Amino acid sequence: MMTSTVRAADTHMRDSADVIVVSRRHFTLDPDRAFSGGAAHVTASTRYLLSKGLRVTVIGRDPDTSIPPDVTNPPVIVSVPTQCGGPRRAAGTRGVFPRETSRDARDFGASVGELLSSHVGRNIITHHWASAGGVVPRHGRCWIHVPHLLATEKARACGVPLPEDVGRIELRAVRGANHIVCLSRSEAASVERSYGRPDAVLVPNAVDSRLFGAALPRRDGRQPLHVVVIGRPVAQKGFDLTLAVIETALQRLAPIRFRLLLHSAEPTASREEWLKDVRRLSRDYRVSVEYDVRRSGVCEALEWSDVLLHPAHTETQGLVILEALAAGRPVVCRPLPVLREQFGALRHLRYVPSDEADAFLQELLRVHQEGVIETDTLGARSSVAKFTSASFQRYVDLLF
Repeated sequence: MMTSTVRAADTHMRDSADVIVVSRRHFTLDPDRAFSGGAAHVTASTRYLLSKGLRVTVIGRDPDTSIPPDVTNPPVIVSVPTQCGGPRRAAGTRGVFPRETSRDARDFGASVGELLSSHVGRNIITHHWASAGGVVPRHGRCWIHVPHLLATEKARACGVPLPEDVGRIELRAVRGANHIVCLSRSEAASVERSYGRPDAVLVPNAVDSRLFGAALPRRDGRQPLHVVVIGRPVAQKGFDLTLAVIETALQRLAPIRFRLLLHSAEPTASREEWLKDVRRLSRDYRVSVEYDVRRSGVCEALEWSDVLLHPAHTETQGLVILEALAAGRPVVCRPLPVLREQFGALRHLRYVPSDEADAFLQELLRVHQEGVIETDTLGARSSVAKFTSASFQRYVDLLF
């Protein structure tokens, strides 16, 4: 049922919206609060539309309604409060697709669909399958869908079955939208492979320009290696392997200090167990943990670090990896297709084709022994300099 919050914006939307942006989770206009690559993309693309003078309405699940001072053309922000409660339960192996997420997405979609039914003919942008459940082609003059990480790709990478209701929503969005926007060629290939759409438009995230000025690590091999971990404690990010690497390093008295910057994620049984492990490991002075850090904190942590540990199973673009490269930091990670597509055999990407904690630890120790070569750092920084906010003009081109 539509909430009073949604109805309060109904007339304003009908009279003013050039574009309706639908983002179920973590919407904010403050770039410093957009932690993940997906959130950063929603924030940056919406801000770009506003900067072009477009009248934007945002529909989100409990969004951040504050307007930063530099936004002179503020949007209408419609909040759809959570309707379904109850315990969070895991569906599928390791809680990759929580049942509560699917249930909440259906509830959110019903509210969005009811709202849009009286605003047919608007331009619509939906972010992620969980935002698209209430949208049908007749709602929009032009419908752009941004899958971010495809649910089919997430299921494949994590080795779990795709829930039928999730698959139905994603199928309808990817095949029903006028345009598909992807953050990388690798993601576009997944869209074509899973849904037969070869026409995705690439709009990659921009890299924070502050990172290019980060001081380079100057370590002589006698100091502990500073390893930073940045991301959400979820299965697709390889968080179980991250914890295993830390545990192994502590047991072997490896000369490493770990700093974890963790952001909130959908609660699951697996995540709760991992966070218990995090609390246990953080009792050791060699491990520090920070929660819900702002992007300025990410920049500071990368400058503190010598290397980023990021054993994700899959990435749409890998923004945190791009940010580490911009800061001149090597990255110990899996040889993901998206990284090979964007960077090839870049020396700062230390690929580990293994699921073993020991293999990742050994690569970290090699970084410690070898240090960072300045020419490699210059190559890393130049490889990500092309990722700028100019790419968001493609949204305007598609809509108008």
